[in-house]
Amino acid sequence: MHTPKGRIKADPQLSRDAGDKVTACLNWYVARNKRDPKYLTAPSYYDAVLKWRNGLSADKEDLMWNVITVATVPRYGGERTAEQCAAELPPVPKPPLGLFE
Repeated sequence: MHTPKGRIKADPQLSRDAGDKVTACLNWYVARNKRDPKYLTAPSYYDAVLKWRNGLSADKEDLMWNVITVATVPRYGGERTAEQCAAELPPVPKPPLGLFE
């Protein structure tokens, strides 16, 4: 299958890595706008992350919002604390290599 230039094919594997979980929490919304340039770089990945987010139980969804808050508001701890919180989330789609570098 040919991948158009500029697009990164998503890896269908799931990841238990806390950093990948934080990344998924911070990017779940991208698939809601199919014309977003960010979405167009890896549509399969963003669709999988949105599906993951939509499948969370209420308590795991609350945890996802806590991870987002902790990751984006420095006084709440930053990335290291967000990763500690995210460890309790279910596995997430593994981001394609090079997508967030």
